[in-house]
Amino acid sequence: MIQWLVRKINARRRRIDLEVLWPACRDNAPNIDRAREVFYLHAVSDEAWTELGLIEIGRVIGELK
Repeated sequence: MIQWLVRKINARRRRIDLEVLWPACRDNAPNIDRAREVFYLHAVSDEAWTELGLIEIGRVIGELK
């Protein structure tokens, strides 16, 4: 039961990152690749993202526009 709750909370944290942090990265970086790099550095150090694994993190960030 606790693991289920943690997964739900982490999913919400990832949604917030995508709604708030990603636009900030994109709008302030010199280009989209640099924005993805910065966001990736955040994701690989955040428990909400690391539960997905590096391949899935890379896939999600690679699709960001």
